[in-house]
Amino acid sequence: MAVDADVVVVGSGFGGAVVAARLAGAGYRVIVLERGRRWTVDDFPRELDDAWVYDAAHPESRHGWFDFRVFPHMTVVQGAGVGGGSLVYANILVDAADETFAGGWPPEITADVMRPHYATVKRMMGAAPVPPSQWPARTKLLREAAVASGFGDRFMPLDLAVTFDEAWHYGLPDAHGVHHSRTVHNAQGVEQGTCIHLGTCDIGCRVKARNTLDYNYLAQAEQQHADVRPLHLVTGLAPVGEGYEVSFDRLEGGVRHPGRVRARLVVLAAGSLGSTEILLRAAREQGTLPGVSARLGHGWSSNGDFLTPAFHPFRRVTPTRGPTITAAIDLLD
Repeated sequence: MAVDADVVVVGSGFGGAVVAARLAGAGYRVIVLERGRRWTVDDFPRELDDAWVYDAAHPESRHGWFDFRVFPHMTVVQGAGVGGGSLVYANILVDAADETFAGGWPPEITADVMRPHYATVKRMMGAAPVPPSQWPARTKLLREAAVASGFGDRFMPLDLAVTFDEAWHYGLPDAHGVHHSRTVHNAQGVEQGTCIHLGTCDIGCRVKARNTLDYNYLAQAEQQHADVRPLHLVTGLAPVGEGYEVSFDRLEGGVRHPGRVRARLVVLAAGSLGSTEILLRAAREQGTLPGVSARLGHGWSSNGDFLTPAFHPFRRVTPTRGPTITAAIDLLD
């Protein structure tokens, strides 16, 4: 069978970026299809009329920063762009607790097996806690709350995929001025800046201090000749010969341009919702994947996030300064 690549990876978030980098590094010809655009510091949404929303009904004309999916009992916020969910998450890398793998997993997947991979990801993404000399007021408030509640030993700074400058601090004149962000080059040779606590982690850092996947894993994949194609929305998947054909719409000029690629292997890494939707459409609407399990889509849940507003009338706390999330009180048990 004539193929366009050895592997087509659908999605460029945490699953797709890692797969693309590792397979391209192993000599595979890799194409990455990403439904969102390739964002730069010049087009991050900031104003009310900017491109905030990715409209699943009209992606050809509205392919913005956040994809909101509203269901009867929950609303899901997804990233849309080269880098996937890393564009809109709060930079946190937390190892799963060992007891997570006590049941429900294949025997090959254990805490001991996973542990070195967590270390690899943190190294690739330059993860480290906020330097103690840079703790924002709300980090200190959280630690104070932990101690006052009797959980001082449960307070922990979190590893963040952010590039920090140890010399920066809140006492500098115009501390959050862009001129305080120091230019650095990461391990992949990509130019970034250091964090000046702008507080815009979830909507794009204009000094490029967030170590999002487009700056590391995807950059490495492209250096190894992976072909990353933004604004390519996958619409179908079908076995052909000894491989697969992936149908897509290329989103350009407010119009959908149909296309297709063939590969020996396909990796679906379009997120919890995206990958499920592609498989369900192929199995139930297009009839091209009849072997898909009837359980697909059942037992699905959110990631358990709750957002709760807090008011501190007796304390001056500037909530928008500093990385979005910096620490936690671990009460999982």
